[in-house]
Amino acid sequence: MPVTIKDIARVAGVSHTTVSRALLGNPAISARAPRSTTQRLVNLAAEMGYVPSAVTQGLRSRTTRPIGMVLGSIADPFIGKVLDGIERFACSKNYSVFISTSHNKMEREMAAIETLYRRRVDAIIIASLWLDSIRRAELDRIKIPIVFLNNQIEGYDTYSACVESPGVALNHM
Repeated sequence: MPVTIKDIARVAGVSHTTVSRALLGNPAISARAPRSTTQRLVNLAAEMGYVPSAVTQGLRSRTTRPIGMVLGSIADPFIGKVLDGIERFACSKNYSVFISTSHNKMEREMAAIETLYRRRVDAIIIASLWLDSIRRAELDRIKIPIVFLNNQIEGYDTYSACVESPGVALNHM
């Protein structure tokens, strides 16, 4: 099990709120505890192997920094090159890319989109064979940016990227 703030608090003999404030550098701890308490808790957290939870940080900041990507298959070498470019760009902006494949099945594609949405990704890139205006109602309830890769849905106001060797053209319909 990963080390939690409550574990650190138990070892240090302080409240988990004090540990949280110390690790965040919150000045409120200075008013209640000596300055050395902050440093002691930071050192203890490092010794115990504490790693902040990305989920918890995402709740606080209301951004999780992952992007979801739904692919029909990863077997296509062309998709591999596109994915490499997307991943490099995302990394340069401190985002992670979570990939889900539909195995070229329509119902699996919609399930993958739903799963990524429930996992609170910040955006979804969809390289789809199946999405069309029929699926528009299902996509409308997803309140995060969606980018279609090499697929534009007629009359659907969204972003799309058309990939042609060697470049990528980003369009907004």
